[in-house]
Order: sequence, then C-alpha cells, then structure tokens
Amino acid sequence: MRRVKLGQQEMVGFVLIVVLVIIALMVFLAISLRKAPEARQSVEVENMLSAIMRHTTDCAVGYKPNYASIEKLIQLLDTPGECVDNLIEYEDYLNESVFNVSTSIMGIENTISFYNLSISSETSSDVKSWEFGVCAGGRTEARHKIIRFDPAETFDVRLVVCRQIS
Repeated sequence: MRRVKLGQQEMVGFVLIVVLVIIALMVFLAISLRKAPEARQSVEVENMLSAIMRHTTDCAVGYKPNYASIEKLIQLLDTPGECVDNLIEYEDYLNESVFNVSTSIMGIENTISFYNLSISSETSSDVKSWEFGVCAGGRTEARHKIIRFDPAETFDVRLVVCRQIS
C-alpha cells in the first residue's frame, strides 16, 4: 500500500513540473510576440524615396545652372562649400530642402500620418534624421544607397512612412 502512494506522489510531482514548464513557455511566447511589427517594404514608398532623391533644388554647386538634387547634396555632406547663388552651406540647404519636399508630400498624400527620413554612413556614427507626425498605422519603408567616390563613402538613406488607420 505504501508503494502505491509513493507512485501517486511522483505522478503528481511530474504533472506539476510539466504545468510549470508550459506556463513558462507561454510567458516567454507572450513576451516575444509583443515586439513592434517590422516595417514592410513598399514599392510606393520606394517611388516616393526615389522622387525625393531626384528632386532638384535651387542650390547651384560650383556654377549656375548646375543645380543639385537632394541626392547630390547628400553626397556633399561633410564637404565644405556653399550654394553659388544664395551662399548657404550644403548641409543647411539639404535640411531646408528635405523639410520642404517632405511637407509637400504630406500635404498631397493625406493618408500619411508620419514619416522619418534618415541618412547614415558606414564611416560616421552621425545620423541625420527628419521626422514628422505620429505613427499610428502600418509602417512601410524603403532604402536607397548613395555612393560618394571622393572621399569614398556609402550613405544609407531610409524612409519610413506610416499611414492613417481608416
């Protein structure tokens, strides 16, 4: 009789261990699923980023009418110099141009509630970033690589857009 009770106690102990392991796995699963959803790629956002990069500014580089695109101004980051016609530093003109183009896009595309345009470099820890709005909807993103040859550097341009929830 004593032997039967020991077997029952072992069985109850085993079941308790299995239940505790299952609870621990469920807690781990719940925590891992709470991560923010990754931004998905979008052709529409890629086209938007491409249009921003090719937007011609009023900054003449070197001589008139050699007007620089936003992509060219990014290539000129950390390069001393200023626009020929208005004597504004390249970086300052880039800030102004990105702000103007981004607010124009937000005005035309009224379903966008948030954007973040960031520029990072492999050789520099300095990240330029422009952000507007509050992200409440689905995140989509696009990336663009810009290569500067003199001095050799690669810039990674990333646009993240959030749409309004309808």
